[in-house]
Amino acid sequence: MQATNDELTARTNELQELGREITNERKLLTEMVENSPFLIMLLKGSSLVVSAYNAGYALLFNNRHVIGRPFEEIFSGVEMPNFIRLVREAYEQDSLCRTPRMHTHVANEQGESTDSHFIHTIVPVHDVTGKVDGVVIYTENVREA
Repeated sequence: MQATNDELTARTNELQELGREITNERKLLTEMVENSPFLIMLLKGSSLVVSAYNAGYALLFNNRHVIGRPFEEIFSGVEMPNFIRLVREAYEQDSLCRTPRMHTHVANEQGESTDSHFIHTIVPVHDVTGKVDGVVIYTENVREA
């Protein structure tokens, strides 16, 4: 009986340590994403629903809550059809895509339209079986040269 208790205690300690390691890794990953110079957004599933984004995209969205909304609904501006097509292609073809400098209008904090230029790197992400499960969009805000 004591041997069983000792084994259960050892397993419990192992699981607790593993839990701490996972928590630490998650914290490090969160800090990496939040402190990135890029705007980062995760789109999940074949419908490319907004699943997560960092503070850079939150500013771009003027802190509107867009989690759970389809990507095409969020990026619906006149300049967006080509970007939407490239994101869809990256997902469907399981291939990385880097856009050229793209001009778009973005609302500032006062709701006024401002000219912006972005370069997007679109990277498919996979589930544990290797199947494409969405894309991550890394967006760089670039100025006119």
